[in-house]
Amino acid sequence: MPTEKEWAIIFLVQIRNQTDLNYFIPLLEDLKNTTLRDEIEIILCLNFKSTFRSSFIPPDSEVSSHSSSQQHVTTGIFQLKTSAGEVNKNELVLLDELVHFDITSSYDIGKLFIRESGIRDRAKRHMLFTWDHGNGYSIFKKNNNESNSRLTLQKLNRAIEIGFQGKKSIDLMVMMNCWMQLIDTSFALKNNVEYLVAPQDHIKLDTYNARIIIEKIVQLPTIDSKQLSSIIVNSIKSKENSKIRTVSISAFKLTGMDTLFDLLDTLAIAVKKELEIDDNDQGLNKDKFLELRYQFGLTHVLDTGNKFIDFLSLIRNLIVVLRPVEIRICEEIIDLYTKLSIEFYTNHLNNNRNEWDRPYGMNICSPFTILPHEKSRDGFELEKVENLKDTAFSQTAWGRLMKSLRMFDFYHISGQL
Repeated sequence: MPTEKEWAIIFLVQIRNQTDLNYFIPLLEDLKNTTLRDEIEIILCLNFKSTFRSSFIPPDSEVSSHSSSQQHVTTGIFQLKTSAGEVNKNELVLLDELVHFDITSSYDIGKLFIRESGIRDRAKRHMLFTWDHGNGYSIFKKNNNESNSRLTLQKLNRAIEIGFQGKKSIDLMVMMNCWMQLIDTSFALKNNVEYLVAPQDHIKLDTYNARIIIEKIVQLPTIDSKQLSSIIVNSIKSKENSKIRTVSISAFKLTGMDTLFDLLDTLAIAVKKELEIDDNDQGLNKDKFLELRYQFGLTHVLDTGNKFIDFLSLIRNLIVVLRPVEIRICEEIIDLYTKLSIEFYTNHLNNNRNEWDRPYGMNICSPFTILPHEKSRDGFELEKVENLKDTAFSQTAWGRLMKSLRMFDFYHISGQL
């Protein structure tokens, strides 16, 4: 029986255009020039346009039994292996080519964990690395002209359930996708992912330093997920000299998020009840909440299209206008949030008047569509209502609070509310 690996690292990658390809090739070269050990297995699932096929698959490949000449998109399943006789040099070995693989399908990705790589049962711990664009609620796009289907977080969670069948989970997930360190991400993945590293705002596709990450695992194969998540967040400091754009990236422990959601629900219900009192000049009222949200949106340094705001900053700002009973809930939220936060890095400049009006690692959905004292609206553009139906925004009291403020019309998200 083969020796069980310490780590299995799975890259799920979508390359949609030449720009994506130009970003991914250097990452791939870093992986090829990294020392590997037998205790580590690296599988790459690369979904790309057929016109990019020659960049990854030799034209005379005997592995692929599928003709991709008529397909707009193809998917290669590769393993990174040490090149024979070469030190610090690895090669990308094609395991299979799947021209009908749907990277937005829970079933297809779930099968990948079981059948294509067989990786579930060959390793003690698993790291999933997603590389693509993101909008806060979904990643990957079905790469054809007939469909706008995307891989929502709920579908990704289902894929993990299918692939690991409750026997194991993803120990560490790393997302190279914009805006994905959102409380809804934690809500969707908390039962099947232990630690999550993701950006809070925009991120360039070359921000993480893959070579440093893999080399650290090679040096210490028994490294635990918590320590590794901190190293991944801090790995981007090595790219400071290459003039990376402003970014906020964090690592959170997702086991324990259930309690955070319970506290948030309790707070949202209490706030909603208080807001329903029309004559409430002494405490929180709708105008005060909207003003607070509006001013926060004006001073916030994150570029989130007015959809998301920093979760911790919002809670701290709310304390100023809440009653003692609600303040206690906020304090419990802050305490638990601090315990679940593993690492945070930002290079955003903080020139705000309020030290709390800045990013601290995780966003919450709080779009403002009606600004205080005026009727202008900011369209909250997500691609489909289905993207929201199983999210924390739709299933928790927080989402109901936002809708009660008419800050967001859940059923009309085209921007013409």
